Amino acid sequence: MGKRRCFFTLAWSLLLLVPLLVSCSHGDDDEPVEPSLGEKTLLVYMPWSGDGNALTSWFWQNISDMKQAYDELKPNDENIIVFICTSGTQAVMFNINDYTGHDEASLARYTQFEAPEFNNSQSIARIFNDMKAMAPAKTYALSVGAHGMGWLPTKGTTTQKMPGKGTFDFTPHWATTPTNGMLTRYFGGTATKYQTNITTLAEALSLSNTKLEFILFDDCYMASIEVAYDLRHVADYLIACPTEVMAAGMPFASIAKYMLGKTDYAKICEAFKDYY
Repeated sequence: MGKRRCFFTLAWSLLLLVPLLVSCSHGDDDEPVEPSLGEKTLLVYMPWSGDGNALTSWFWQNISDMKQAYDELKPNDENIIVFICTSGTQAVMFNINDYTGHDEASLARYTQFEAPEFNNSQSIARIFNDMKAMAPAKTYALSVGAHGMGWLPTKGTTTQKMPGKGTFDFTPHWATTPTNGMLTRYFGGTATKYQTNITTLAEALSLSNTKLEFILFDDCYMASIEVAYDLRHVADYLIACPTEVMAAGMPFASIAKYMLGKTDYAKICEAFKDYY
C-alpha cells in the first residue's frame, strides 16, 4: 500500500445546539408531550455512487461491519440509521437493528425517493429528516460514503484551465483504470446528476435543523480547509482523508464502536492507519 496515510481531524468551537422539534404523542389529557430522545444517532448516508464504478458492494460490507460492531458494543439508547441507494432511482432506509444481511428485498424501500435530486438541498434535507424521524436523539453524527473530489464543484470538472497553457481534459481519479487493480472512492456518483456540492450538503443539514457532532467522510480528498470551512456551521468535527480512500473504505468493524457513545477521535484515526 506504500506509505500509510493519516487522517486529519478538524475542530471548531462548539456552537449552541438547536433542539430538534419532533412530532408529539398524546396522553390521557390530550396534551401534547415530547417523546423521549435517544442519546445518539449515527446517520449513515450512502448516495448512488454511479452506474460505472459503483461502490454498492463495498457499502453493503461497510454496513455489515457496522452491524457487527454495534451488536458487540450493545450501546444503550443509541442507534445507527442507514440510507443506501440501490440504484440511481431507488433506495432503502433502515435501523441497523433490523439488518440481517444485504438482501435488498428484505429491507423496506424508501418510497420518498422516486425523483432523487442530489444537487438539491431540499431533497437531501428530506432524507435527513426521515432518517432522524426513525431514531430521534439528543446528538447526531453523520457518516458519508461515496466517491469524493473535495471542494471541486460538481459542474465544470471535465475541462480545466492552466495559466499559459489553455484548457485540458480533466480525468478524475475514479475514472482511470488503476494498474494495481485497487479502486478508490468520491462524494456522490460518477455522473454530475448524482453529485453534491459541499455547500449543498451544508444547506441541507441546516434546512433539516441537523447540528452534527462530527461528519466522517468515507470518500477521497475530503480533508481540505475548503471543505472544513463550508461545513463549519453544521458540524463540530470533520474526520476525513486528504488523499484517496480505497474502495473498501473505513474499517467500520474496528472504528464503529468509537463513533458511538463518547467519540474517540484518536482511536478512529489509529484504527484506520493500522488497517491499511
